[in-house]
Amino acid sequence: MEYIFKLVDGGVTNIYDYTEHYDGCDTCGFGESNCTTVTFYLDYFTLTLEYENSTISDLLKSIGKHIDDIKLMTEEEFCKNAETFLNADNSNYICIDDSYYYN
Repeated sequence: MEYIFKLVDGGVTNIYDYTEHYDGCDTCGFGESNCTTVTFYLDYFTLTLEYENSTISDLLKSIGKHIDDIKLMTEEEFCKNAETFLNADNSNYICIDDSYYYN
């Protein structure tokens, strides 16, 4: 099986992202935001993260910075710790939801 990146007991086989834009105030733009939903498909788990005010590019850069540590994780450890290592690089991330489940 081909992996985007390998983990101890499997790996990430696909990544899906979707960004939705929310308009703010018509006159000043207050409240404007972007919500990015990123889903990681692994052999045994599916992890979904929802972030405000970040892009898939920001999230993938964070993964790249931590890839050596990530490769030493199991799939479940990756799912449990994804929010922690992504937030370590950028305090502007606002994680709305982080949920994972067995495939």
